[in-house]
Amino acid sequence: DGRWKVCYTSLTILGHKRIKLGLAPSGTKGLNGIVSLTGIYQDIESANNRAKNEVAFSVMGMVDGLFWIDTEYCVESEDMVAVKTQDHGLKPEKLAQMLGENVGLLLKIFRPDGTLRITYLDSDLRIGRNDRDQIFVLQKQ
Repeated sequence: DGRWKVCYTSLTILGHKRIKLGLAPSGTKGLNGIVSLTGIYQDIESANNRAKNEVAFSVMGMVDGLFWIDTEYCVESEDMVAVKTQDHGLKPEKLAQMLGENVGLLLKIFRPDGTLRITYLDSDLRIGRNDRDQIFVLQKQ
C-alpha cells in the first residue's frame, strides 16, 4: 500500500514515439525537447486490488502535466500479479486536446496490462519485471 516512486526502469521510448511526443533526451533539462519527464509514481490500494500509475512531465518548463492510468490487479501467485487498465487520462485538459490522438500513444508506451513478477520487496524498496521484460525499481515515498 501507499505511494511509490520509480527510481529506475528499463522501459525506453525510442524512434517515432519519442519524436511524436517531443521528449527531451534522458537527464536533460531545458528546450532540448519539448517534453521532459519529471517522475513516474504508483499508488497502491491493496484492499481494493487497485493501483494508479502516474507519469509527471513538464512541457518546455512552462506547463506541468500528468498522465495517469487506473488499474485493477489480481494476485496470480505469491510473487505475480495480473494487471488490467480500467481508465486513463491526461491533465491539464487543454494539453489532452492539444495532443489529440497521441494520448493513445502514451497509453501504448506506459501500458501496464499483463503480468508483473515481484522479484524483491521490503518496506522501502520493490523490484519487479513485467511480461515484456521491462524492469522497475520503486522506492516507497
